[in-house]
Amino acid sequence: MKKMNKSGFHFALLTATLVMVSVLSFPIRSCAQNDVSGVVYQSDGTTPFTEDHIYIEIVPGSDDPCSSPDAGSALTDISDGTYTVSGLPAGTYYLRTSFSDLNYTNEWWAEPGSVTECTNAQLITLTAGESASGKNFQLDTGAAISGVIYQSNGTTPFTEEIAIEAIAEAPCNGEALRWTTYTDSSDGTYTIVGLPAGTYYLSTSISEINYVNGWWAESGSVSDCSNAEPVTVQAGESVSDKNFQLNLGGTISGTVYQNDGVAAFTETSIYIDAVSEDACGDSTIRSAYTDASDGTYTILGLPPGAYHLRTFFSDIDYVREWWAEPESVADCNNAQSVTVTAKESVSNRNFQLAAGASVTGGVYHDDGSSPITEGDISVQIISGDENKVKAAYTDGSDGTYTIEDLPPGDYYLRTWVSGADYLDEWWAASGSVWDCNDAETFTLTPGESLSDKNFQLSPGASVSGIVYQSGGTAPIMETHVFISGDPCGEAIMLVLSNASDGTYEISDLPASESEPEGIYPGASQKVR
Repeated sequence: MKKMNKSGFHFALLTATLVMVSVLSFPIRSCAQNDVSGVVYQSDGTTPFTEDHIYIEIVPGSDDPCSSPDAGSALTDISDGTYTVSGLPAGTYYLRTSFSDLNYTNEWWAEPGSVTECTNAQLITLTAGESASGKNFQLDTGAAISGVIYQSNGTTPFTEEIAIEAIAEAPCNGEALRWTTYTDSSDGTYTIVGLPAGTYYLSTSISEINYVNGWWAESGSVSDCSNAEPVTVQAGESVSDKNFQLNLGGTISGTVYQNDGVAAFTETSIYIDAVSEDACGDSTIRSAYTDASDGTYTILGLPPGAYHLRTFFSDIDYVREWWAEPESVADCNNAQSVTVTAKESVSNRNFQLAAGASVTGGVYHDDGSSPITEGDISVQIISGDENKVKAAYTDGSDGTYTIEDLPPGDYYLRTWVSGADYLDEWWAASGSVWDCNDAETFTLTPGESLSDKNFQLSPGASVSGIVYQSGGTAPIMETHVFISGDPCGEAIMLVLSNASDGTYEISDLPASESEPEGIYPGASQKVR
């Protein structure tokens, strides 16, 4: 049985237990509140939509309608398709429908008729005490895509219930809109409904059975998204026979141990990811949880290929590591690959997790005793090869910080100050320094806790002026101005000149002979 069609606009599943609520109240922000009302019609614009309750969601007009969650919603009246959203503060809003399992397209309000593309949505403006009526929708019948999921022979239906997704735009784009349904476990069939006219790519979404996820292609489903073939549907069209042939997958298994390589890691279940291609990228193919009773794991459904394995967890004091022999490593650059052939089972890919080290300290004024409690200050820990590893914000009450779960190694520390007029400095034993060339390293061993890694920040200087055109009288608005002279080879500070008069001010600067420079189009422009 089909379970869900996931709308690109809303991912909540409407159930039969919904109770109709036609009015949504917002917190009172002013003495005058506003209403928006309308009717949801079928595509003819005259027949009310009464097949089911549907949500009308409201999105603040200050946000991007294509990427923002709704700020609230109301349900239509199933008897006549009407809705009312009440208690809205004055402002601008977008409206959209949201439903699943109905073969209609979700749409955005616009005049003269609602639209399927968020980029074509129109704003509604409400002034204090105003009620806006007649904000109606005209829902088009959706397109549908159907097919059968078969085993690899192409004739035996796949009778495990699995998810099928229709993905808009590009198949390898993880941010693309998608619509989801589930196969009927009795015969392997599926139907995705409610699709706007357009081009889609179809894929299975399997996680807990040993079959390779497939993408639809005419000659037979494929495991690589870059080889997926498009399916184009017209408004209201039903396209059938988009079938899949799924292959058994390969597996990788092993055990996660404590650092001694003997005691199983049983504190909690953790993820093991199989990552393809670049170990330091983020292309996870399949994942599995460890068994908290014995630390074992098995990753299923892998297509033939080479993989890197990594642990993934949070809130436990251990280091995330990558698989390698003779023992797992913290640096992705040192990860070793595991090759899996078709239907092969690879075992004994074990991890030995090191207990995490930690660093604590405080950020003080240049007197070394008064904590800095204003602004936002983060302390960044940087490995010996100058890669940032982690960062932590200081406690605003006492200036202290703690950075945890660190692998053993050599590190630098530096501050990053925002909202307060202090220099960014590097840690050194005799006192923090502005010049990175004077920074000092320290070494962490597994599980070690180092304290008193303190900073003594100096107040920053500032420089200000006006950006003029070459004649020296006409200001240049919105031009980037930066201070050079950083001994580490970067601009110390970058600002944008004022849009009205070309003025700028750069603060938080160390004492220096540096001069401001401009970044601008055209060589005739100059910063004065």
